[in-house]
Parts: sequence; C-alpha cells; structure tokens
Amino acid sequence: MAERRLRDNIQGITKSAIRRLAQRGGVKRMSGLVYEEIRGITKVVMEALLKDAVIYMESARRITVQEGDVAAALPSAGLPKMWKSPKKKRVRRRERGRVGEEVEVEQMRPQRPHRFKPGTRALMDIRKYQKTTDLLIPKLPFQRLMREIAQDFKTDLRFSEDALLLCQAAVENYLIELFEDANLCAISAHRVTVQANDLQLARRIRKEHS
Repeated sequence: MAERRLRDNIQGITKSAIRRLAQRGGVKRMSGLVYEEIRGITKVVMEALLKDAVIYMESARRITVQEGDVAAALPSAGLPKMWKSPKKKRVRRRERGRVGEEVEVEQMRPQRPHRFKPGTRALMDIRKYQKTTDLLIPKLPFQRLMREIAQDFKTDLRFSEDALLLCQAAVENYLIELFEDANLCAISAHRVTVQANDLQLARRIRKEHS
C-alpha cells in the first residue's frame, strides 16, 4: 500500500513539469523513456537529501525540519549548495472596472493559429524558461512526495515552509544541470533527442550511483 502511494506521488511530477525542466536545461526534444528515468532519479536524490536532513534535525532535538537542516544536507546528497529558499511572489489582483463602465468589444473573425516551423516553438519555450527563476514543478505534488519519502526515516515529521521551498529549488537545479549534461552527451552522439542512456551517462561521468 505504501509503495503504491509512493508511486502515485511520483507520478504527480507530471510530464509537462519534466518538459519545462528540460527546456530550461536547453533540451529541444526528449524520448518517452526520459520521464520515468527522471522520476526514478528524483526519488533517489530526495531519499538521500531527506535522510541527512532528518539526522541534522534529530541532532538539534527538534521535530520540525527547517531550512538550515536542508541546506546542511545538500552537499552530502550531491546537490548544489543553496542557503536560502526562493522568495515568494505576491500575486497582484487585477483592478476591477468601475460599476456601469461599458467596454467595447470588437467583433473579429476567428483567425487560424500561426504554424511555426519544426523546432521554433521549442526554442521559444527554452528562451522563455531560461529567462525566469520560478519553480517549475507544482508545489503540492512535490510536497506530498517529500512527506511520503520522509515517512521511511521518521514518522510524524513536520516541515517548515522555507525547508519545503529550499528542497524543491535544490532538486530542480540538480535536474536542470543533469539535463544540460545529458544534452551535451546527445550532441556528442550527433543527436538532437535526449534519451534515457544520456541521463545515465551524465550521472556516470559525475560518478553518481543510483
């Protein structure tokens, strides 16, 4: 039952989220096996990170995993060093029009959507995501996965909001750098499509173990 729930939470990291991470890493095209490979790598990395974070938490005699625990566990888990979680962005509400204000609507004929050449849309998305620093994986599915993995090390764990954001930012940065290295492996093989063996080769060059 627990394995099934964990598998469902891993599936919560959607294909579109993985595609956004890959595009920020400069990847134009991926094979279908990459998605399952990334989900497996994410699970392994998060297990190593949360295991060390729980150890730091217990050494401080606390029941809540805080931002400092996650930051101290990043180097031992093989993740890039980060000391602060990304700041939250305030959502501004749109200004409503005045009561009774009339808005003119032009009647236009429906136009056919513009058809881009193959590869143009992918380059546009790559530029779009590389200009931003927002988190690309939905927060709630990622946090559910974190809590489910953390249950294997200690039950009834609590996480501060900054710890959740820092963990997600570190994992996303790791996956983006992994996609960059896998893209270089694909280019060296004279391919545009990143495959699962490119990810495995990139991890092997980094001397990481699954």
